[in-house]
Amino acid sequence: MEDVRKNILAMPLSEFPGNQENLTERINKILDNIANSKDKSTEKFGIQQILENSKTNFEKNTLAILIGQDRNYPINKTTTIIGRKSPKTNCDIDISSNHEISSKVSRNHCKLTLSTDFEFYIHVEGSFILVNGILIKKDEIVHLKDYDVLEIGSRLFIFYKNPEICG
Repeated sequence: MEDVRKNILAMPLSEFPGNQENLTERINKILDNIANSKDKSTEKFGIQQILENSKTNFEKNTLAILIGQDRNYPINKTTTIIGRKSPKTNCDIDISSNHEISSKVSRNHCKLTLSTDFEFYIHVEGSFILVNGILIKKDEIVHLKDYDVLEIGSRLFIFYKNPEICG
């Protein structure tokens, strides 16, 4: 696991506004959550291996990917709603896999949008999200870059844009 920690600290992560200890603590939390997940099939691979596999396995028309602890979520539309499915709404990516998480996820928690500049932005429509440990409140919009770490309703994701489609 120490090699994995070194690999992720060597990645081109977005600048973190806190100190290095906060960044290291955040990355360690992500890695611990991956290691402690019920699906141990990825345990033998480092985070770099998971990212490399995800980058090379884009399906046709996949614009980007959210790499989650339990699975990858392809982004195939220029506007993608992330949240909790309910009879009243129909989000594109349902991240409320259990009751504990469901209570922290809004029906339309956030929206990923591919803009005319071929960059992705995330618009918070629920209570809040974290991007690289930075609190993003309702109605705020943030530009996403490769390897950005998103925390949405206590679920962790790594964002990666398809370089072939989005340059």
